[in-house]
Amino acid sequence: MAVAWGIGPEQMRLMLDDFPLLDRGQPALPGEAQSTITRDSVLLAMSQDGSEEARAARCRVEKAMREGAIPYIPAEFV
Repeated sequence: MAVAWGIGPEQMRLMLDDFPLLDRGQPALPGEAQSTITRDSVLLAMSQDGSEEARAARCRVEKAMREGAIPYIPAEFV
């Protein structure tokens, strides 16, 4: 959907920054104040090109999932 609207990773990152409570209740990565599992998952899906950014996003998502984080859980299910 983002591609259809011409939204790139940088614009998506900016949009997701407007939702600081998005992953409340999800465990954060060690050393971080809050979880970014949804943000990282979206950016990973947008950058499947083998770039350094894609590798970093994949690593963050895998680590977060090992910590028990789940990307985007609507509030009505919390």
